[in-house]
Amino acid sequence: MNTKALFKNQSQNNLKTFLLMAGTFVFVGVLGYLIALKFGNINYLYLFLIVGVVQNIIAYWFSGYFAIKGSGAVKVDVNTAEGRQLKDTVTRLSQYAYLPVPEVYIIPDDSMNAFATGRNKNNAKVAVTRGLLQKLSQDELDGVIAHELGHVGNKDILISSVVAVMAGIITHMIYIFASRDGQNRTNPIVGIAVMIFAPFIGLMIQMAVSRSREFQADATAAQITKNPNGLINALQKIHENNTEPLIHAKESMAHMYIENPFAGKKTLTKLFMSHPPVEERVAKLRALSL
Repeated sequence: MNTKALFKNQSQNNLKTFLLMAGTFVFVGVLGYLIALKFGNINYLYLFLIVGVVQNIIAYWFSGYFAIKGSGAVKVDVNTAEGRQLKDTVTRLSQYAYLPVPEVYIIPDDSMNAFATGRNKNNAKVAVTRGLLQKLSQDELDGVIAHELGHVGNKDILISSVVAVMAGIITHMIYIFASRDGQNRTNPIVGIAVMIFAPFIGLMIQMAVSRSREFQADATAAQITKNPNGLINALQKIHENNTEPLIHAKESMAHMYIENPFAGKKTLTKLFMSHPPVEERVAKLRALSL
């Protein structure tokens, strides 16, 4: 298998990750400068610059760890039947794709979903829900795992994981700004904070999660498994049967999952996801000639 033909977006994603981290640092610095001018205290600028540096360090080095912890996933137990099945599947498909075998995790949830995370292919992690293991056939499971390995090979996982951490931190900052004062009045800076931060978060997500990213991972999965129907059936089954949200899913991580983890729940999910419709993904998979 020609890995250069299989994984096509690596350099592009490296550049996107660098621009995202640099842009976030500049944005935080400018905000700190404006706040320093507003209050006449240069310490605000220094504080925000420190926050920008720490945020980038955390996002790059520890994003995979936080993604796994935030999902409630636990490391696979190969002493169980489902654990062995999952581990064997990931190992086999990783060999087909000429990738190091990622760490494997199970999310104790009945919904069907999966995601991949990590800094690079050498410390990648793949997590799937227990519901996915119990409800998909082997061919369908192969399709889902191969899709996630497609993200690993294309280095989608780095930018997705980085953006999840950054979006989570910035969202938390918005909530801090939105705290009320002693007279139970909304802080007047809330409106400004929301107007500034919300579009920026949306821009980060759109930058990280393009429709072409998912289509490419789907096509890669079909090449790895030599069986587009496995992923087609999996996508349809997941979409039709997921009626309850994942218990531990976080909005800032929603774009990382193969399917909307907030099915049936009204949230800000649209801001954090840009997956193409399942119908489009299925149509493109059916049009492939392998």
